[in-house]
Amino acid sequence: MASIIKVNTIQDATNSNTAMSVDTAGRVNFPTLPRVTVTYSADDHYVTDSTIQHRITMVGITFGGSNGRFTVPVSGDYALSYFNMINGVASGTGVVEWNIKKNGSDILLRAYQAADSSYWSNMGCSGIVSLSASDYITIECGAASASYDGHGGNYSGFSMHLLG
Repeated sequence: MASIIKVNTIQDATNSNTAMSVDTAGRVNFPTLPRVTVTYSADDHYVTDSTIQHRITMVGITFGGSNGRFTVPVSGDYALSYFNMINGVASGTGVVEWNIKKNGSDILLRAYQAADSSYWSNMGCSGIVSLSASDYITIECGAASASYDGHGGNYSGFSMHLLG
């Protein structure tokens, strides 16, 4: 026997925070789903509060400006995406990498690109990673045989959201 549950809103019992709502067309919204999207304001080698330009969306995931950590509130699988532009080498062509790290050491994703001082190169990476509550993500620039810079403004950004 099939059952039908008709609800418009699901809230937590303690604080009445809306966890899910369904509109009359059946579209589902999760207003408290942990997520963050940011762009950077300055050319830099790692993410700190001074380089965050726009906190376009910040729900549930906290950002520590002094240490560049994006800390997740709940365990689950998270979609991560990063993009940037790079420029510069001391001489010739070198290689630049941006690493997305878990808890400061485990490299989860890496964007890797040749750099040349005569033009800006696009680079990016994305993936799905499993995180536990209170794990944190950092984004750091590293290089092999290159003097480099990451671009700021709308030319670089990071996003992360809970999949489930």
